[in-house]
Amino acid sequence: MVKVAELKITSVEVIPLRLPVKYVLKVATGEYPFLEPVLIKVHTNQGVTGIGEVECYPGYDRIGPEPPKGVVQLLEESLAPLIIGENPFDIERIYQKMNQAVQGHVWVKAGLDIALWDLMGRALDIPSYYLLGGAVRRRAQVEGVGYGIPMVEPEKVAKMAKEAVSRGYTELELKVGDENPSRDVERLRLTREAVGPEPSIKLDFNKGYDAKTAISIIQEMERYGIQWVEQPVDYWDLEGMVRIRQMVKTPLIADECVNTAHEMMLVAKMGAADAIHIKPAVKGGLTEAKRIEFVASAAGMFIIAGTMVPTGVGMGAVHTFLASLRHVHRGIHGSPLDLLADDIVKDPIPEGSPTVEISDKPGLGFELDEEKVAKYRVG
Repeated sequence: MVKVAELKITSVEVIPLRLPVKYVLKVATGEYPFLEPVLIKVHTNQGVTGIGEVECYPGYDRIGPEPPKGVVQLLEESLAPLIIGENPFDIERIYQKMNQAVQGHVWVKAGLDIALWDLMGRALDIPSYYLLGGAVRRRAQVEGVGYGIPMVEPEKVAKMAKEAVSRGYTELELKVGDENPSRDVERLRLTREAVGPEPSIKLDFNKGYDAKTAISIIQEMERYGIQWVEQPVDYWDLEGMVRIRQMVKTPLIADECVNTAHEMMLVAKMGAADAIHIKPAVKGGLTEAKRIEFVASAAGMFIIAGTMVPTGVGMGAVHTFLASLRHVHRGIHGSPLDLLADDIVKDPIPEGSPTVEISDKPGLGFELDEEKVAKYRVG
């Protein structure tokens, strides 16, 4: 039996990985021919280990994430030494130490934070969502397909959407933000023709437009029936978000412009969005995700839970967060195997799942597949 009061962190293991994908994910900010997460294992004096991951990308095309070498260096040289000797249950103390030592880098801090929440649940032999207030839900609708239908040829987008609906998806996400905006309109038009009026469609622009273009294009798109519009302008353009929200009918989701509770407060005060896409695997972990949720809920905003493209480790954190949410207003991303060619957990979520079950296993609900970790380990 674990003695919580005597639990101490003894070491932090940092493992860079390179995972193959089934297809190149093309979005407004770039293309991803493979993914390179960094796995984190936090070990303790009583044999309990917590596991987290940092989602990394090949370049510097997003605010926050660094390529794996930078993440590994930051973890090994700056963040990991801070938590040696600490009790993992002292999560606020640990987070304060990380923030005092390292400004920003919430994606990297998220990996450590996730590992600590996993560790706490495993130490108590309970799902970690019980430490976040318990489970409001144990099943969730999935927004298809994969991590958004990529910006490929309009006809292919429509075909993928139609196939998804035939498999039971009722919510679709289309990646938009094309250099030629008329192609985005064509993707939506053909998709709506293919799937009919019923499926809900969210357009994720990934910061692809300026405000003036976004207003014009979204207004044109609205005649085809869209339910949500996500982050049409760059992360810093909150005034642009306000202008867009005033000029279009479709509810506006903030994503890249909110990575902390402080940024959430600013978005809420400015009236820059109707909803917030909270991604615990990249927005500071479960600790910061809950803070963001509280601010958004107090402001009367809609809550959407999600992620970038994690392994089953990061998805475990998303499911834990989702279980604890009082209200959810949109489906989440489904299986990592919708994009990844392989996963590093045992019993991964089946590819193409229109709904997902939230695990009742201890911690974040997954079991690491050490053979897969060894297979995809870099160096």
